[in-house]
Amino acid sequence: MKRFVFRLEKVRKLVSRTEKTKRIQFARAQAEHELLLQQRERLEAARKEAESEMARMGAQAGIWKTYWMRLGDSLRNLGLRIRRSEAILAEIESDWLEVYRERKALDRLREIRRDAWMSEQAKWEQNQIEELASLSRGRPPQERDSSLFQ
Repeated sequence: MKRFVFRLEKVRKLVSRTEKTKRIQFARAQAEHELLLQQRERLEAARKEAESEMARMGAQAGIWKTYWMRLGDSLRNLGLRIRRSEAILAEIESDWLEVYRERKALDRLREIRRDAWMSEQAKWEQNQIEELASLSRGRPPQERDSSLFQ
């Protein structure tokens, strides 16, 4: 039983450490994702501003077109980075689900072990009660002695 408790504690510490690591990774990925979304919004606003400026200043269309194309390239690159961060978030969420399932399985195992231990404890107590009852009924000494070792 001590070995089981030791292993259970070891598994509990491992699960706790894994959860902590996953939380940290998730927080980092989420923060990076938020930064990328903010960058994307700023770049989109800059692109819109550039487009309006381009419409207003037809004489310098070539310069603005180059600027706009660079912004478009930046937006595409940013979109790729956002998709990558979303993939990382999905992977972390799947890891969380796996840890959650493992914890549920461990909890079920603990319940089964506890129920088994409780039923063994109840049987032992019932045997003790029956032995005391047989002793109090006044059986002959040899019958009492033989019933104790059954």
